[in-house]
Amino acid sequence: MNSAVIPSSLNTSKREIIMLNIFWGGVLLFELGSCISATGVLSIKQSQAIQAAGVVPMLIGVVTLVKLKMDSGYLRLIFPLLIIWNLFIIFRAENLSLKYDFFKDFFFGSNDSGLIYIAPFVLLFKKNTAQYKKLFYFITVAAILFFLLSAVFIKQLLSKGDNTLGQRIIENFYDLSIPSAFIILTYLYHTRKRMLIAIASVLLTALLVVVRARRGLIFISTSLLFFCILSYFIHSRKKFLIIYLALLFTSIGFLYANNLYNIANNKFIGFLYQRGTEDTRENVELYFYDDMKQRDWIIGRGFTGKYFCPDIEDNQETNYRTVIETGYLQVILKGGIVSLALLLLIMVPAIFLGIFYSNNLLSKAAAIWIFQFVIDLYPQDSVSFSIFYIMVWISVGICYSKAIRRMSNNELKYQLKLVN
Repeated sequence: MNSAVIPSSLNTSKREIIMLNIFWGGVLLFELGSCISATGVLSIKQSQAIQAAGVVPMLIGVVTLVKLKMDSGYLRLIFPLLIIWNLFIIFRAENLSLKYDFFKDFFFGSNDSGLIYIAPFVLLFKKNTAQYKKLFYFITVAAILFFLLSAVFIKQLLSKGDNTLGQRIIENFYDLSIPSAFIILTYLYHTRKRMLIAIASVLLTALLVVVRARRGLIFISTSLLFFCILSYFIHSRKKFLIIYLALLFTSIGFLYANNLYNIANNKFIGFLYQRGTEDTRENVELYFYDDMKQRDWIIGRGFTGKYFCPDIEDNQETNYRTVIETGYLQVILKGGIVSLALLLLIMVPAIFLGIFYSNNLLSKAAAIWIFQFVIDLYPQDSVSFSIFYIMVWISVGICYSKAIRRMSNNELKYQLKLVN
């Protein structure tokens, strides 16, 4: 390829490479601390010390990598409104102060961590192939960490029955493994070794969430696998083979389910069957609807917003909860319909740009990733700080960048080989 046609996305300084390593290293360290916290092998303070060691380089990376430049005029209008609204949500916190308790809640909260309001800034990272190559590398590192942790805690993950510890562990380990689906979605740019790691990570994750009967995670895993197969089907020349294998495995699956097993009594998936017929959300949502006033629906209750929800959890310390497991309701609880609207005003156009106005698989995969996030707002609280959520905002940046969308797959493959 003639170097004259290579865009400026190859112009990456050593400093930027170093800062990307620092940022992603911090993210992985933070996720590792969260995973270890879920296992209970360390105290909460020890786990938070690991997370704190990750937060510092992560924030340093954000501050140094952000460029106040956006390719889209529409995004230049909407994105600042989202940032201003996020600040409004934070400043409405009941315990807002410079004291330790506030910072502990802000950085180390589980589903309601204040880091979700910092994550959108990755949208402002420089759009170049160096950033995406580092992303692919650290997704693979996260998958390897997932394998190691799963091997150590395999007994808890595979234990029978309603094991709260096992459920909590897979919910946290999931954040390390499911980003591998993005590798599969962008299969054109990767080596066979990296693809094998990614496929193994996603398949093992799908197996474990079925064993632990995490319905929301099952939905996300299976829908991402569907998008991966669909993407490969669209771009692959081996379409007849894909159709044949899909029909073969579907037929085998039906025969296996109908002829060999009574699902309710099966030791492996019986718990999933019981969970599938159990409604664990209706009462929570009814309490939420009853407690929220008109003003709360519009602007939310701020970063520390709570709702009255008694007798839902075992050993519940208070009748007020800061988290609701339905994603769009969680957004409304904190920032109201205004917050949800701003998110969708950014996300939905990005999906259309990536799917219909791009020339490469990276942009289309980014659009699929954002679409997955949007549809996950019901079955799961997808607005929680994780690699998945960071990747949503990186994907938004890809979809709004004309320079990235216009590149061909051959150009991207060429550049990904050249950059460090």
